[in-house]
Amino acid sequence: MILAEELAKMAPPESKESEAPDKSLPQRPNLATAEDKYYGRRVHSWVLVRAGSREMAETVFIEPTTARKYPTDASPYLGLEYLWNHSNFWVNIQPGTIRKVPAIKNLDTNLKDTTKWEPVRAGVEEIEIPVVVEDAEQEAATGEATTEDGDAGTAETEAPTTSGQDTNVDNAAKARKSMTDAEDVNEEGDVSISPEIDVEQTLEMPASWVPKMVIAQEDFDTTCPRGHKTTRYHRCIHELFAVFGPCSRWDGLVEKLCTFSDDACKNKSEERETFRRRKDKLCERIVRHSDETKIERFEYGSAYGIKEIREIPDVERKTHFYVSSRAADQLETRHEVFGKRLTETFSGRDDHMVYRSIVYDPEGTARAIEEARAKAEADAAAAAASGPAKRRPKKVKFEEPPPVIAKMTQKFELPVNSAVPPHQCVSKRVFDIANESIRVDYHYGSGFITTTQKWFYKDGTSSITLVNPKDPKPTEIEIQEEFHALCVTEKSIASEIRDVEREIKDIVMNRAKEEMAIDLLSPYFDISRIKTAEESDDEEEAEQDAGFDYLEPYMPPIIPGHDLTVSEAAEAMEGCLNALKERLIDRANIIKGRLDREDAALVKRRNAFERDRDVMTPAEEEEFNRACEESTFKINILNQRLERHEEISKRRFLELDAKLRADPRLAALL
Repeated sequence: MILAEELAKMAPPESKESEAPDKSLPQRPNLATAEDKYYGRRVHSWVLVRAGSREMAETVFIEPTTARKYPTDASPYLGLEYLWNHSNFWVNIQPGTIRKVPAIKNLDTNLKDTTKWEPVRAGVEEIEIPVVVEDAEQEAATGEATTEDGDAGTAETEAPTTSGQDTNVDNAAKARKSMTDAEDVNEEGDVSISPEIDVEQTLEMPASWVPKMVIAQEDFDTTCPRGHKTTRYHRCIHELFAVFGPCSRWDGLVEKLCTFSDDACKNKSEERETFRRRKDKLCERIVRHSDETKIERFEYGSAYGIKEIREIPDVERKTHFYVSSRAADQLETRHEVFGKRLTETFSGRDDHMVYRSIVYDPEGTARAIEEARAKAEADAAAAAASGPAKRRPKKVKFEEPPPVIAKMTQKFELPVNSAVPPHQCVSKRVFDIANESIRVDYHYGSGFITTTQKWFYKDGTSSITLVNPKDPKPTEIEIQEEFHALCVTEKSIASEIRDVEREIKDIVMNRAKEEMAIDLLSPYFDISRIKTAEESDDEEEAEQDAGFDYLEPYMPPIIPGHDLTVSEAAEAMEGCLNALKERLIDRANIIKGRLDREDAALVKRRNAFERDRDVMTPAEEEEFNRACEESTFKINILNQRLERHEEISKRRFLELDAKLRADPRLAALL
């Protein structure tokens, strides 16, 4: 079969001393070396755009892999064999432009010239784009854009297809010219197409000789059936891993993309990993090696409602949360600058708080740690002095105190539809612990350019600036009550901050545990396959049980085609009956053993009761009666089971004897 395919050979043109290379065009290295055994034999396809309107002054080639544009006389191709578009297929018959030429020169792209292009479908004219003229100005403009060869001023594109396609391709720029003899424009400006012309003239190519691709559903679900696929690019390596099945990775990694800063791909600049089916909901991890930034993104439902963690080791960490998963505090983001600052943002809280920041005192924290260490060392020295003299000293361990807080800040949004005036709603509260002061700022009121401010100091003084002169000045008692309420709020915020610090430690520890013990969720595809495999195993076991030969273990070795002698048949029958008899006797002995143990326990319990009957309490007598009833019940059950086993044993023995006598392999006994 012949494919509707544009075959060409892609290689650089040979340079001549008389011809200077065009520096405006992109240059590439010369691959035409003696070691290249495929020189001039590589199949390639590209796009031809003919001159016309759309500001196309000349016919050019467009390389689809790089989007570069080449003039037809300065292209890197070694020949052109075929052209096609949506309407026809043309074979190039111009000498010196078809195959293994230094460069394509003097290529005539007039497809109507049958001495240079042989059409596969004879008699099919090029379809032109209808031009609707509404007024004289547009008609004049259209006349100016018409090309010299009579085209309607549109660029026509012949678009190649990839190997294996059995129909014409619409990927190319579909060029059409005006069908003046097939279309008419009526007075309303509508285009009417003559029914005598078949517009749907498509190029029907023969079917492909390539077999139809068949992919099993299981292989399609796994994405990468062989478990691993690596693609190398310039300074980049792309890896794919199986999503499901036995070849999938233990950590749920399904895709990995590494970029490098050198051509040898030795120094990593960025590493991106995509995960699926992780129980901890981790879906992506990005590591930037330039500044050691690590970004982890999680799906909804992760622990603590984490959405993203962006961390620079020993510098900072920024965590985004799913607000809907943080119903208790409506936390949105948390930004930590290690040892210096902690900032949180909120959304949709009942108290209207949208921001909270804590500034730490690094020097005070260091002093607190030194004091804790000194105290631990002193306690250890005192313990060693009071203990044995030759006791080996141990390394002092102590729990680091929490960081010292220097300042706490809260910001609030303006309540919606609130009855309180805006200038009386708190906008910001600053608790300066280091300077022992509290500042309260209020929102801007309507028509005011300043806000109300209140300063409270721990020494009992205060400073209040009211922006609205009509507001009554607070009394000393009101000031003291407000100051007391702010002190209580300060302690409450400090307690909340300690809870936040503990939560941060829990999050870090939880992430470490999740990475040490990665657990994957079984998707629907794996569950279905496991269930199907278990069902098939059960069916195989049933088939094996159905095909089990009860007499085979007792049959003597015989030559195929020969019958058993009388002695061999009797020996096989006796061995089979003895095996059943031994099995039934063993079962009866087990039941008798249990019955004897229950009888002995009951006799022992009654003897103890007769011996201690005078000193036993009513509760102990009740316990004795209950134990005796339970033992009697078990003894009765065991007696019934023993009787039933004797009856079943006789029946099974007789059934097996009859089955053996009817077996054709033991016909010598008859």
